[in-house]
Amino acid sequence: AFVRRVRTQSVLYVVDLASGEERPLYAGLDRDMQETWAIHGVYPTMAWLPDNSAIVVWAGGKLHRVTLADGAAREIPFHVAGTRRVAAALRKLVPVAPPQVAVKMLRWPQVSPDGARVVYQALGYLYVRDLPNGTPKRLTTQTDHFEFYPRFSRDGKWRVLPPSSPPSIRFLMRMLAKVPRTITSSLPRRLP
Repeated sequence: AFVRRVRTQSVLYVVDLASGEERPLYAGLDRDMQETWAIHGVYPTMAWLPDNSAIVVWAGGKLHRVTLADGAAREIPFHVAGTRRVAAALRKLVPVAPPQVAVKMLRWPQVSPDGARVVYQALGYLYVRDLPNGTPKRLTTQTDHFEFYPRFSRDGKWRVLPPSSPPSIRFLMRMLAKVPRTITSSLPRRLP
């Protein structure tokens, strides 16, 4: 026995091992988990009765006995007595928009060729910091788009900053006295 999707319905099928014939047996199953991460199978476990006359399946929150001969399903009544301890829910106040956020991950960090500075992206914008213990400073002041993938030139005097929108524009910035200045907003394919 196995479960197969027929259009949008999960259907219980049986296979005659002698002839190889497959036939639908019961279409009252709940939807299987083919689209999800089905680490325990795509449908809850089913079991044959010892005499092979029926299959016990779960559907609709109940157990059903599905007869092999005609596919008729009969609910198997059951009752479970048990006790559960319910713990108090953990509640933690989380500010929705705090004025400051502790950044825990830097994206695309690039150390200057002389090892004196690092440029990186955090929270959508680029920052530069003196190494080893400098204070981070925003590299630009724009807020029209997010900034990604900072790069130093080989001599460490230029940074190429491609913004996310529009993707065809890049910013070339010259680092003079550690203060960035936009030189151009369009960049040729190759840097000199």
